[in-house]
Amino acid sequence: MCVGGSNAGLGCTTDADCQGGTCRTLIQPCPICNAATSACDGGPNEGLTCTPVVKKPLNGDLPTSHDCPPPPANNLGALPIAFVLDSGTISKTAVDMTDQSNVFCAFCKNKTLDTFARRCGGLASGAACACAVGVPCPGCSGAPCLPVSCTSNADCSTLTTPGNFTSCGQRTSGAFTSLDTARTIVETGSPAGALTSGGLGRPATLVSIFCLPLTFNTLVDSADDLPGPGAVAVPVQVQLQP
Repeated sequence: MCVGGSNAGLGCTTDADCQGGTCRTLIQPCPICNAATSACDGGPNEGLTCTPVVKKPLNGDLPTSHDCPPPPANNLGALPIAFVLDSGTISKTAVDMTDQSNVFCAFCKNKTLDTFARRCGGLASGAACACAVGVPCPGCSGAPCLPVSCTSNADCSTLTTPGNFTSCGQRTSGAFTSLDTARTIVETGSPAGALTSGGLGRPATLVSIFCLPLTFNTLVDSADDLPGPGAVAVPVQVQLQP
């Protein structure tokens, strides 16, 4: 939203939209790594030394840091994501399941309620569980509590109780939109080319297409349309060290 300028209070994507003002996200993460004190403000590491991700306010918002985690009670889990980066061109094409078309990331679900199974170890044969995703679960003898991935309804046929999760699919057909239009995702990377030991870094682009599982937090999963596909293109500098 524009802060100041002739378009104050209106939506924006860059400062240019604000005609003399500043485009701000107005989203302040907590805790932060205070760039002035290099110490955590908030969270379990309050007051401890930290290294901010950026040294100055970014778009009006103060920096975060892995040194300043949020309170453990707010942890949604550890999502298992097969995040493999590539410098070439990669693609992923959706498939048509029995109960849903254009599926990129399939998990066992109740097709009527659009809810998903959660089992020890992410196995259809595992016990039902309710721990945070991806972390050791006491109810699973230390194994993680995960959604159950599938390739067809047959993989989900035993998940009748509780929940009737006998359909294989994702939350919304397609990708990146509520419209069922995406069939193929393509990401194009670029290699750094020939490198010389000790030479200057060269630009490259690393890409990845992956599946984002559920967090089983209703607000997060509905807002992010999980489970579903994700894709990134990351510009990097590659240098060969002697």
